[in-house]
Amino acid sequence: MNKHTFTVFIMLLVFAIGACEREQHSVYGPPIQDRSNSELLVEEIKSRDSVMSGAGFPYIIESKEVMQNIDSNYLVVDLRSESDFSAGHIKGAVNIKLSDVADFARVSGFPMYKKVVFVCYSGQTAGHAVGALHALGYPNVYVMKWGMAGWTKKFVDRWESNIGDIAAGNYVKTASPKQVTEYKLPNIKAKRPSGKEMLEMRTQKMLYDSFADLLVDLNCIIEYKEDVHVLAYVSKELYDMGHIEGVIHVTPGTELNEAFFKTLPTDKTIVVYSKDGHESAYFASYLKIMGYETRSIKYGMNSFMHSLLVENFPSEAFLPNKVNNFPLVVK
Repeated sequence: MNKHTFTVFIMLLVFAIGACEREQHSVYGPPIQDRSNSELLVEEIKSRDSVMSGAGFPYIIESKEVMQNIDSNYLVVDLRSESDFSAGHIKGAVNIKLSDVADFARVSGFPMYKKVVFVCYSGQTAGHAVGALHALGYPNVYVMKWGMAGWTKKFVDRWESNIGDIAAGNYVKTASPKQVTEYKLPNIKAKRPSGKEMLEMRTQKMLYDSFADLLVDLNCIIEYKEDVHVLAYVSKELYDMGHIEGVIHVTPGTELNEAFFKTLPTDKTIVVYSKDGHESAYFASYLKIMGYETRSIKYGMNSFMHSLLVENFPSEAFLPNKVNNFPLVVK
C-alpha cells in the first residue's frame, strides 16, 4: 500500500467511525454524560424493576396464605426489634434490621424462594422495605397485610390504638385537581457514578435513615398545607368515596416513569397516604430514592376516616375479624 492509498484508507476509516457513532447516537439516545443523575436513576430502576410499570402491584399477602405455606418455599423476614421477635414470632422467620435489608437480600438467595414475606408491627415498615427491594430488582418480595396484628390478637394494640375519624366532616368528593405544571427532576448531586452505583447507594442510605421520621399524621397536612404536596395513593373508588380537599389522586400501580416524576414539585414535601399505610410506605421508598422530601401518613385512611371505610369498604378497614389466632414461636 503506497502513501497516497494509506492516507485515503485512514480518511475513509475516520468517516466510517464517525458515521457509526452518529447512527448509534440516533438509535440509542444521547451519550451518558448528557443525562442527569436523576434521569440515569429512573432508567436504572426501570431496567431492574417490573413494578415500575405497575406489573403485579400491590404485592401484599394475607397472613392466612403465609400460615398455609409456613413449611413450604416461603421465607418470612421479621423487621421488629430483637426482643419482640424473641417474645413471639412466626415459625421459621428470620429477624433482621431495616438497615440490613439490602445486604440480607444480596447474600440470602432470594430468587430461590417462591415468596419472601416481610412482616413488622403494622405492615408499614415492611411496605417500605419491599419498595426498596423492588427498586433493586427483587420481584418476589411481599408485605404481610396488617403486620403481626393480622397474625395474632397478641399484637393487635398497635392497630386498635391508631384507627380513628379525625377527618370526619372535613373531606370532599371533588375530582382530582388537574396538574398542569411540569417540574424538573430532583437535583441529585453525585460525582457521575453509574446508574447501578447510584441506585444501590441511594437505596442503602434510605434504609439506614430512621423510618419513624418518614411517618406523619393527618395534622401535618392541616398545619403545613402550604408546604406540602399531598397524594392519595388509593383506588379511584376509595378516592371518590371522600378525600382531603386539594389532594391529588394517584392509582396504585401507576407507571413510575420520568413523566410522572415531573408532576411532583421539588420545593415541597410530598405527603402520601393509602388505605392502610402499606402502599404509601412502599410508594414513599421510590420517592425517597429519587430525591424527594417525602412523608407517609401512618395507618393511612384507617387513621382518619375509619368509619367511612367500615361503611363502604369493610375489606379495607381494620376490624377484629381481620385478626387471626395463629401460633407463635418463642425464642
